[in-house]
Amino acid sequence: MRITILLFSLICLSLHTQAQSDKSTKGKEGNNRHKKWKQGFVVTVHGDTIMGKMRDEILPPFYDMQYEMGFDNRDGITKHYTPDSLRSFAIFRSQDGRTDTAVYVPMKIDDAVIGHAFFRLYIDAPCKVYGYITVVPTGTASVRTVEYKYIRIGNGSLVPPGRAGFIKDMKGVFSSCPIILAKLESKEYSFSNWEDMVRDYNHGSCK
Repeated sequence: MRITILLFSLICLSLHTQAQSDKSTKGKEGNNRHKKWKQGFVVTVHGDTIMGKMRDEILPPFYDMQYEMGFDNRDGITKHYTPDSLRSFAIFRSQDGRTDTAVYVPMKIDDAVIGHAFFRLYIDAPCKVYGYITVVPTGTASVRTVEYKYIRIGNGSLVPPGRAGFIKDMKGVFSSCPIILAKLESKEYSFSNWEDMVRDYNHGSCK
């Protein structure tokens, strides 16, 4: 319960800080008022694609997941999108001379703290991989960074690949694929190489 309360408090603080930052930078400079924001686009629930700039400075506890995304359109108007108001959004990030397109989609998971939020879409294929980076308390005054990922086939449930119950959980996810089921049974797939299982499924191993 203490950890849940701490995370919830951090979420509230994060959202308040971001909202205050956006409020304090409004002016007549158009999109220039958010110089650190990244280029990207949003896809509305109606399927419209809108180019612009978006906030990419996520505060703890969630480094790669958002409950509200600040967006400047080409007219310099700032809008704030929640998970129920977009199909997806994408941010163009540059590093080491390369541009990475990070795509986020609204997801709901059965978690009292997280619930409905924008998750990063790591793999967009028949077997999708979603996830986010967060920090978790490890003591009275210490935290560590953790990455959580979930896999999903079609409209099935979001299932996190974890060490405990890995074979049982993955058999449920890949129940329609005898080849993967056999490799799970023989332990050719395990928690340490679950990405190989996703890749093989997406490359047509079950066709």
